[in-house]
Amino acid sequence: MPTFYSDPITSTTNSTYTTSVFNGWITTGATATTATIWTSWIDVTGTSSTTAISAPYYEPPPLTPEQRAEQTAQNARYALEREQLRRESRRAKRRALLTMLRFITDQQRAEFKERGYFHVQGGATGQRYRINRGRIANIDVVDAAGKVLRRLCAHPALDVPDCDTMLAQALHLQSAANEEQFVSIANVRHVQ
Repeated sequence: MPTFYSDPITSTTNSTYTTSVFNGWITTGATATTATIWTSWIDVTGTSSTTAISAPYYEPPPLTPEQRAEQTAQNARYALEREQLRRESRRAKRRALLTMLRFITDQQRAEFKERGYFHVQGGATGQRYRINRGRIANIDVVDAAGKVLRRLCAHPALDVPDCDTMLAQALHLQSAANEEQFVSIANVRHVQ
């Protein structure tokens, strides 16, 4: 039986053989399979050998009644937390929608309710933009006939409700001071 090194990552101390055991294992093409772990060892003489070692199947012990009760209670707590997060998310989305509807014009509001988007006029350039429902790549630069020239993507880094994002985009684009800066940082996709 060969003598094995205790630390398979470090290089051997044998002056005639300096390849690390780990590198030897990698270069031999050792792979792991479902029932067998293949490993490569280097003995003190520098001879490499591949040995199959069967991985034992581990059956966890059955849960005690106390552990089962704790697991059930924990699952109930997680379900309650998930439901609370869903409720908070629905409330945040509702507040965002109401805020956006309060800030946009009657014409934009009607357009949004009917089509899911609304148009804004650029504050500095007079360019027309269509802001679609959503938050990613949802701004279309359109011509007078409504043809999409290119698509812009610029949104907050944080995950905020779509209507909050849409309102922020509209306010930036309508502002003479912010329109050009907003467009300059947006990712642009040309539409053909």
